[in-house]
Amino acid sequence: MKRAISFLLAALCFIYYLWIGLNNDFGLSLLPVWLVLALLFLVLGLAGPLRLPKRLRRWLRAGLAVLLALFLTVEGFILSGMTRRCEDGLDCLIVLGAALQGDGPSVSLEGRLEAALDYLERNPETAVIVSGGQGVSEVMSEARCMANWLTERGVDPARIRMEEQSTSTAENLRYSLALLGESERRIGVITSNFHVFRALGIARRLAGDNLEFSGLAADFPPRLLPHYLMREFCSVCADTLRGNLRWL
Repeated sequence: MKRAISFLLAALCFIYYLWIGLNNDFGLSLLPVWLVLALLFLVLGLAGPLRLPKRLRRWLRAGLAVLLALFLTVEGFILSGMTRRCEDGLDCLIVLGAALQGDGPSVSLEGRLEAALDYLERNPETAVIVSGGQGVSEVMSEARCMANWLTERGVDPARIRMEEQSTSTAENLRYSLALLGESERRIGVITSNFHVFRALGIARRLAGDNLEFSGLAADFPPRLLPHYLMREFCSVCADTLRGNLRWL
């Protein structure tokens, strides 16, 4: 039974690796994790029971239990941010950038922009900061692309501020916070649903108790969600170790 489960998990991981890889030219970061998991489950299925000293088996089980508990705890916090909705009447929104597709937004970035547009239409007094620099393969900065997208759909350019230097989430927020006016204290952060918890944690670490943050979770393609939840676990752990993240 255990061997059958191992083979099934290996097949599922390999199929998922091929599925999202073929649909994204195998360009997603950390994509090989699924191939590694497939190989690991395959080896576990092919190998017989491990003949290890009892004490070593005990330590391995304890280590795996701790790792699983950590993974589930972090994923629980990540999932808690996936349904966040900003209250109306905020002073300013910060829309975090994502990769472009040609001279337009990618699917994930467009989801963030649609969430921002909906909020801005309901709250005409709220300003917006679009945040994102220009990647090596991008024809313009992510901020410029976002500003173009919003203005083409009727948002007054006077409401839009661009932050075009950042290359990471921490920089997105650090440079965007520097563009806030003195009277802007209630801030909304818009990003993809899996990313909200980490983005808010970084924002709170940067601003301390000086600002009030709320998150708005934008829709994200469901087929990619398992991969990005896995990737986000690694990012949350890394930002925590670097001291970038305030959990509560």
